[in-house]
Amino acid sequence: MEGVINRELLRSSLIAPQEKPFQVHDTRLKGFILRIQPSGQMTYYYEYTLNGKRNRVKIGTTKEVNPTLARDRAEDFSADVIKGINPSAARREARLNSLTLEDYLTEEYEPWIKGERRFRSWKETLRQIRSSFRDLLKKPLTDPAFSNYVEKHRTARLNTGIKKSTIDREVGSLKAVFAHAVRNKEIQLTIHPLATVKALRREEQDDEGDERVRYLGQHDPEEPKRFWAAIEAREVSLRAARRRYNEWRRIRHLSPYPDLDSLSFADHLKPMIVLSLNTGLRRKELFLSTWENFKPSLAEPLLTVPGSIAKNKKFSSKQSVLLANYFGFNEIKTKFLYLLVQLESADHELLRAMLKNELEEVKLKSRDLKHVLKTDGILSQEDKAIFYSNWYYIGIRVLTFLPDCQTRDALADRLRLARGVVDNAVDFLLSRGLCVEKNGKLKPGPNSTHLEGTSPMIDRHLGNWRLKAIERHPNQTSEEKSYSVVKAISKKEAAKVRQMILDFSETLHKLGGHDCEEVFYLNIDWHKLS
Repeated sequence: MEGVINRELLRSSLIAPQEKPFQVHDTRLKGFILRIQPSGQMTYYYEYTLNGKRNRVKIGTTKEVNPTLARDRAEDFSADVIKGINPSAARREARLNSLTLEDYLTEEYEPWIKGERRFRSWKETLRQIRSSFRDLLKKPLTDPAFSNYVEKHRTARLNTGIKKSTIDREVGSLKAVFAHAVRNKEIQLTIHPLATVKALRREEQDDEGDERVRYLGQHDPEEPKRFWAAIEAREVSLRAARRRYNEWRRIRHLSPYPDLDSLSFADHLKPMIVLSLNTGLRRKELFLSTWENFKPSLAEPLLTVPGSIAKNKKFSSKQSVLLANYFGFNEIKTKFLYLLVQLESADHELLRAMLKNELEEVKLKSRDLKHVLKTDGILSQEDKAIFYSNWYYIGIRVLTFLPDCQTRDALADRLRLARGVVDNAVDFLLSRGLCVEKNGKLKPGPNSTHLEGTSPMIDRHLGNWRLKAIERHPNQTSEEKSYSVVKAISKKEAAKVRQMILDFSETLHKLGGHDCEEVFYLNIDWHKLS
């Protein structure tokens, strides 16, 4: 819509509010417009193009500015554009130069911090800034001497005996205000005046420069006793107060409040302290944790700290290795987790590509049992040919884990083998470190071995134990089990079964070695029918 923006236009029905916002473009001054909202609010703007970019600067609402004054300001903006001056930037700079710290706190920072849910103590933060830096509130936000003012403030506070940590919190709150001003598109403070101001206290030190005390009783063995005595005394006091108050309500025929004597804790404080001391949770992590983060039904109850409330949101390489060690991961799984963490923090495409290739290599290795199962010691090919030539070499070695099978006679009776066959096998096992003999007792030796799938002995090894299984089947007991299946499934399901077999093989490999009571053997095949 076009027309002359004046008092007559404002009184006319031509600009009555509509369902959608619309604009009136002035016919006398190019770029001078009036925008009408469905709510009825009308605002003057000046639109212009400078350096190929179209911009708009707000002049004011019709309640704040009359049409004549709005036109005068639009003409001033038009003159600036002709001179190559950006009206929006000029206005922003003028506002920034006139804006004091108190103005910014009131007009910009307070509305923002009030709406941020993560700042629950925003009132206390603003009160602290205004109280600690009252002498700076009237200074312009662009004053280059702010860092000097703050340095003098810190020195004065230190001289009065205030702790370094307290001063750092005060200065940190003020630095956050300037950081917000730098990010604020309406203000665009170009330089953070306190960027070079460093904390007085290093994170790993206390206020006296010593290593920070992190546990009760470090310097006083009696301190934990006094601490817990005070906590228990508080619990007793709360329960006693509740009993007295319930008696007061009973006399007045009022329903009592819940009985604290029947509860494990009188209120929230003691369980929060117990949880903090036993887990190392930080204050924010403790306050914002929910029951969804706690899994008490597990064998070892687990508390998970979401990244959204944790101080350290990124998983470090060191943490990945420690976590893998805690869960007992093998070398392949540990390296895979480590590379995943490295990939997450990689900040260059070439590095990410290299790590992805390494991850693929680790994946391929994880599919091969020779990398999954740990073996110690190395047998020559000739030794392997003997060891895997018959089932009883492996059988005799494994049976020596059982206390009642640690003599040659016991082994011969158990396996129903001639004593000479057992002697030859045991002598071979002893000579290769696969068994050891102490005080007439045979035990497994330090060496072990594993056949790769490409070994020429693999067919003989697999055949030995399948024949042994067939021989055993007619006489199997309730402790034993035989199972065969032929099944049509998808390729995705087949790959899943294969991974299950690998995982099961690794788990089975970790079993035994201590307090063994029996020896079993297992044959697993997962083959495509052809």
